[in-house]
Amino acid sequence: MNEYERQNAVEKIDGYFLPRPNEDAAAAFARAQVECLTHLRRQLAHVEAITLREFREVRRPNKPNVEAA
Repeated sequence: MNEYERQNAVEKIDGYFLPRPNEDAAAAFARAQVECLTHLRRQLAHVEAITLREFREVRRPNKPNVEAA
């Protein structure tokens, strides 16, 4: 993993890293990692499920016309 990839992973996990009272850092990190992966998997499933028709229906200002695609 290069430095950019490492930093990107840290930023993603950091968004979920909120230690609970009396929770040690290792447990908080493990929980943050699981929550982050769960949400990323859900996002990937949404990306895989969208159709071209649904994609076209979403307003995309300042983007090329997808009707020709």
